[in-house]
Amino acid sequence: WRAKITINAEPTIEADYQGLHVAMLYAQEGLSLTHDPYFLPEYKNNDLPSDQVRKLAKNLVLTAINAKEKASSYRAFRDSFPKGHVGKTLSNKNLDTLLDAILTKNPCLADHLFTDQGIRLMRKDSEITALIHNHFTAKGIPVLSVHDSYIVECSLIGELRKVMADASEQVVGRPLNLSVNIP
Repeated sequence: WRAKITINAEPTIEADYQGLHVAMLYAQEGLSLTHDPYFLPEYKNNDLPSDQVRKLAKNLVLTAINAKEKASSYRAFRDSFPKGHVGKTLSNKNLDTLLDAILTKNPCLADHLFTDQGIRLMRKDSEITALIHNHFTAKGIPVLSVHDSYIVECSLIGELRKVMADASEQVVGRPLNLSVNIP
């Protein structure tokens, strides 16, 4: 439905931050996230397709960022899936293996998992969003936000990209990578 949104009878376009919370942790370590942190082609488990492994990895990382310890993170990970989903059936050993693959690709995350970082990162996320909304509101331009993505009239994509880069740099110390979802 997002692709059907119009503003002032004009088509819209959406831009979002790539791996926002992971990118913030990379920035905190003085690094740039230049790859998809969840794409793990070397990870093999029950011949799962790479897109499903990516979704499982993303869920595990975000759950681990928000958890205080590993056991509760693994429980929350499994609880997040509906009955019959492969994520529900992964054992702690399977999740350890997946986590090892994630940390091999993203070693700077090791000290940030199972440390209850979620609220702090969500606060920074909201500071970025406030800067973006304040910029466009001051100019009388509507902008919609959905989590870490922002929707504006197509003609404003260049300005949106610049404002998003400036806002992330102001909050986390460096511009974060963006992607544009062309309707």
